[in-house]
Amino acid sequence: MPSPPSPVLPGSRVRGLDGHHLAGREQRVKELRRYRAAALPGQALGFDEPQGEVATDGMPCEDAYAPERTLRPEVGPLGAQRDCIVAERNFCPLGVLCGIARRGAFLVIRHPASNVVGPPPGPRRGVGHDAKGQALYEQAVWLTEPETGLTLVVRRITGQWRTPTRDGETELHILTNLQVTEVAAALSSAL
Repeated sequence: MPSPPSPVLPGSRVRGLDGHHLAGREQRVKELRRYRAAALPGQALGFDEPQGEVATDGMPCEDAYAPERTLRPEVGPLGAQRDCIVAERNFCPLGVLCGIARRGAFLVIRHPASNVVGPPPGPRRGVGHDAKGQALYEQAVWLTEPETGLTLVVRRITGQWRTPTRDGETELHILTNLQVTEVAAALSSAL
């Protein structure tokens, strides 16, 4: 077997979190055969470890049409201390962010511009460029969970794109509780 690659984030286990719809099957019960498309059997949230290219945890849901947001409460308990959880914007609600942080885990989660929580962020300052030469900015954001009063201070890293995405966005925001000494903005945006 080839030797494993060097760690992405030394001292931490990097784990990707995403939703997956389970594929429909052509071999199905007789009552469903009259429909053209196979029924979706369900969906799952899954953790994978890009370092070893392996899936490590899954949370199944029998309702294939339920949004993956309904499984979000299950995410917090699966984060262990010093894990670094990388996820898309569907996992950005305050309860999920604070749940991950309470377990001593790190987060690198895309922050949709429409999801503004807490007081306005601190001033934005330039911190360099990413591997593609796009400008990176950073600012502090304070998030307070209403149920527990836990206040979480995170870095909001913004990448400014030269050309808009297919959705017309020219900026990408990432929230992380990793400190600058642990990982620079350019590496956080690449995770």
